[in-house]
Amino acid sequence: MKTIFHKILATTALCLAAVGGSSCQQGVSLLEESLHVKDTAAWYAAENDMTNFYDVSAIPAVRESYLNDFRQSSDASTRAFGREREQIIREMDAAATLISSMSQAEKEALAMAYLQEYIESLDKHHISDSAQLKDNNRNKNISNWDGMYTRTVERLSQEKQVLLNTKGGARLMEGYGGYMLARYVAFNPKIDASMRRKALFVVDLWNECSDGENGYRSQWIRRKH
Repeated sequence: MKTIFHKILATTALCLAAVGGSSCQQGVSLLEESLHVKDTAAWYAAENDMTNFYDVSAIPAVRESYLNDFRQSSDASTRAFGREREQIIREMDAAATLISSMSQAEKEALAMAYLQEYIESLDKHHISDSAQLKDNNRNKNISNWDGMYTRTVERLSQEKQVLLNTKGGARLMEGYGGYMLARYVAFNPKIDASMRRKALFVVDLWNECSDGENGYRSQWIRRKH
């Protein structure tokens, strides 16, 4: 059976030439060619406000109204769900604040570790396309369906784990993870070309598994096909 690495090589031939060099301009060119990005400056600036990567119910302008619907319910289980959702949003905020404080080098290291864990999970489950991934995780999530996010943050200091190794941290990664892999690996001219191709492959999976109501997962990585 072919591994995910064979699939990566087979499906990313179109970008081999583009990722082969080392100039910053080449990374931007690949971004423009691969994504629906008209304003590259805005794309790179997206994480200046990490709420860009939140699902609609968690963004500051909406969350209180969303949570109040649960708080005011007469059903105990509904109120309990609302309290759990509120906790997850708080955890998302904490994770977002920490990631915002990281240096570019730290984000590159986090993205590389995440990519390695992701590829290992794909190989372990013999997943080489989006249909297989959807069948495997029933579309429940994309960021941590085999614990790859959990394993990644467990490599970090205990101080960082407290804020990142949470349900909210994984929820934040639903929207941010694909962008992180694209920006800090796939479009990073300092990274080895083979790793950049692997990252682009995972970004493709992320995009293809992020349709419908979960479209926020791919709003910053909409690939051209």
